[in-house]
Amino acid sequence: MNNLQKPNIYNEYSPFNESIKQYGLDLFDEIRENLSRTIQLGELNPGLLIWSRKLTEFILKYGFYFSKVDHLKLINLYLSILSITDLNYIYVQLCFDMLRHLLRKTRLITRDDLEIDWRILYYWARLINDNHDKIHGLVILPSYIDGSLALCVTRCSPYFSAIATQEILDELRPQMCPMGGSFAGVMRMFSYFLPVNLPPNLHYQGFQLWLSEFFNIWQNIYNQDVWRTRLIDIFSSVAWHNIGYIDWEPWMSQIFTRILRGFSLPMGKLQETPQKYPHFVPEVAKWIVAMIGNRSSCLQYLADLLISIRSFYHPTNMGTFQKNLVEFLLKLTTYFVDRVHLERKAHPVWSFTPLSSYRLTEENITDFVNCLKEYVFISIFNQTYMETAVEACHYLSILRPELIIPFIVEKHFLAIDSMTEPHRFTSIITCLTHIARQIVQQTPSYSQGQTYVLPLLISVLPGIDLNDFKKTSVTLEFLDTMLMQITCIDCSSAVNIRNDLTEIEREVCLSTSKFEDFINEFLNRIFHIIEISSAEISDAVTADANDNTPDIDIQPKVTSILFNIVQQCSSPIFQKIREKIMNFLSSQCLSPKVRDIASGLVRALVKGNPVETLKYLLPEICKSIENKFNNSESTLLTDYKDDIELTWYLVVFAELLRARGDVLLIYKQLIMSVFHQFIQIVNKNSYNAVAKAVINLLESLSCSYPVDYRLLVINSDETFDNFLPIRLWGQYVDIDKVQPQFHIPSIDEIDFVYEFVEIFLYPELARLNENGLKMSNNERLRSLTIIRSIAVGAFCFVPPIESKEVRNLMVQSMVPHYSKYQIRLSKNSTELKYPENLRLRLFIDIGLFLDKLVENHSGDVLSIQKALGFYRLISSYYGIYEHGIYDWSKDFNSREKLSKNKLCGEGQNLRFLIIQKMALKIKELETTYYGPLNEINKEIIFKLFELSINRYSAVRRNAQNDLFYLFNRIPFSYQVIVDRIVELLKSTSEHDHDQIKV
Repeated sequence: MNNLQKPNIYNEYSPFNESIKQYGLDLFDEIRENLSRTIQLGELNPGLLIWSRKLTEFILKYGFYFSKVDHLKLINLYLSILSITDLNYIYVQLCFDMLRHLLRKTRLITRDDLEIDWRILYYWARLINDNHDKIHGLVILPSYIDGSLALCVTRCSPYFSAIATQEILDELRPQMCPMGGSFAGVMRMFSYFLPVNLPPNLHYQGFQLWLSEFFNIWQNIYNQDVWRTRLIDIFSSVAWHNIGYIDWEPWMSQIFTRILRGFSLPMGKLQETPQKYPHFVPEVAKWIVAMIGNRSSCLQYLADLLISIRSFYHPTNMGTFQKNLVEFLLKLTTYFVDRVHLERKAHPVWSFTPLSSYRLTEENITDFVNCLKEYVFISIFNQTYMETAVEACHYLSILRPELIIPFIVEKHFLAIDSMTEPHRFTSIITCLTHIARQIVQQTPSYSQGQTYVLPLLISVLPGIDLNDFKKTSVTLEFLDTMLMQITCIDCSSAVNIRNDLTEIEREVCLSTSKFEDFINEFLNRIFHIIEISSAEISDAVTADANDNTPDIDIQPKVTSILFNIVQQCSSPIFQKIREKIMNFLSSQCLSPKVRDIASGLVRALVKGNPVETLKYLLPEICKSIENKFNNSESTLLTDYKDDIELTWYLVVFAELLRARGDVLLIYKQLIMSVFHQFIQIVNKNSYNAVAKAVINLLESLSCSYPVDYRLLVINSDETFDNFLPIRLWGQYVDIDKVQPQFHIPSIDEIDFVYEFVEIFLYPELARLNENGLKMSNNERLRSLTIIRSIAVGAFCFVPPIESKEVRNLMVQSMVPHYSKYQIRLSKNSTELKYPENLRLRLFIDIGLFLDKLVENHSGDVLSIQKALGFYRLISSYYGIYEHGIYDWSKDFNSREKLSKNKLCGEGQNLRFLIIQKMALKIKELETTYYGPLNEINKEIIFKLFELSINRYSAVRRNAQNDLFYLFNRIPFSYQVIVDRIVELLKSTSEHDHDQIKV
């Protein structure tokens, strides 16, 4: 186990680490065995495609979870496949992509471990780039195969032999003719294949053989041909990988002159004609950054270049050229931070070894930031390219926060009162969001930023403006980013307790006494939005729970902000927040338009402090629900008219059931009494709230999830003798010190789920089977909604249906096309002990009911849609869908981008981001089961296909989406409907003709 290349570090600290490790070892052995079998049997189709895809998924989820020996064997496997000269282009691209994945971590494999023959890749590069058959349609190349080739060669070139450079020159030099049409193709080959990162002892066999010659061509021949961009690509790469070993000083003037010309800027009254082939901005920036160091004149040339084009950065000087100019700033800062990171890594990469005298000094860093900051500040107010500029500002703040933060903060306070340029406020707040971590964090070189925290938080609150959604959106984003990196604890008393505080720390501690005022004002503004939005619409409009207005979009951010406050605040502050929210909600019966915002406040309280929240709020809500039930007419449950007050109580009740399972157990009897009373309610808004409560309850009881996202595991009420909260603001945590805490279902929680299913699911199924066709459309939809909510909540623990594998698929293969291993992440190895498999029971009952429904009530489209949704649940739902993983991953990446510091060591991040990544990896693993096509899934596919040609478009659309989802999930499953399609195509009846068209 200790000789693994680079396992996914987040899996190692998962509560299911042992299960994950064993599953990973078994799965890799299976992948390795089946890849070997495809080669032994000479069977590339479909075995190589299937098991290469599984290897890619394995690497993405487990990392390089294999030994160096196996790593090298995999690389050589795909190289050997590429040596087949008549290989199909599909497999060629597959091998390119696999080599790119396998060689992604250069430091894992050195030149001593691996040598790659460049001619294998060159053979395919020639065929792909000089393929005349493609022009005449005689061969179809896969999409993006040229991109796959370029990336693959880039990853392989560090492992070319020492004599490869001379061999490549001997091959391509005879074809070099700058005035010829093929010169661009030759330069492209050079940019692909020339090894630019050979070790210093081999430089005489590397760039020294060709650099002067190539630069003379670039310097002396000037035309607007694409080969010039290829040369810039070559120069930037060789400069980056050989920092300090190439003297660029004699060429510096020519380089920057050409760079300036490449921007194609309008001069005077003459408009510069855009070049047909402009230089690549990223490559130019990379080249410049690589030339900085050891008192090089590069920084001075860069400063002169920027001065000469300063006016073009002004937001009023509009033109297409601004895109390249602003991107130029971003790429300069990006590559500079990358270079600082690579030069100062604790474990340097063997392929990046700058000469020690050319490594960046602190003075170089300061000079670079001073050189660029003015132009970045100007570009922040360019509304078209603001996002690019603020990202550049983020990188500069990482390098020298003391040169960036004070200026941005000063501009912010000037922009607050600006009446003539309100957009400046939006731009500044966006910038502050991107540099939030540098503001809140104490570092040895800069801690002044913490003095701005409270003034900034308070000053932006007027930005929460119902009349300006853009301003509100960026303000909430800023508050969310700031508050997830600080603790809301009043530290003012620390100045009287500790004697080791600096003057800045004393000032910051005293300012934290304003946290309570800030939170109070924030909640007041949210309450005001809720009240105004609710009052703006009539009772008739409130009946539409799906009112799609911009106000609803602020709900996720408001919830996230309050959650960040609650989970990291002191007990006195939490009590005041809870009381304020309870007082507000108890006096409101909110319309559907604003329920999401208000219920989000409850959700934040529950997630941040479930014990205290349920202790005070759940009994009150249940009492209000019971009073409503006792004091209403007997028709309350059967009245289709929406009772706004009752529905609101049920919505809050549903949010409270998001608490941890162990906390919910305390209130089991109270919770069950509410479900007993209202599970049969027929009003649509009310039963949807009940269904949401069912899902929240069962998932809270049966699923595994993190329960603590705080910055550090500390007692927020601890005295300041032992710790000072402001010193923790924005600090990273080594992953081995995270101490993640996960909810693992206990036996009592599992029994609660079982009891709930017994009491509510089976009677509802029986009622639907007996009277489903006699029910009204609304009653039928209610019944299906409740059943589905129970399935969604409980399926996390329900195993797949055991069914016979379909054997008669036309798969010409001796290699298995599915994995025999399935991971089940369960700490206690417990499953719900149902007397039968719930998936099978629902497949049978709902399937039969759906057949009857389509036959007898084909116009009840909503019920049909709800019923057919069970098929996808039954076949592939185990707590989350793939699209849920994608959304979660997208949210994580956006948060990490805002707070990530590239200069931190590997495995060092904010604690809550590390825990979120751990949870994400667990969910990814839970969606990896792709079993063979069995008889149950075959029946599901048949049923979905028939519904896919239904006469109602809404039914067709849903059925087709689910059908294609299963086709992608289960290899070769599409074959089972081929005969049915052929049958329809052969039919001549008018009815069948209509079906064919859909």
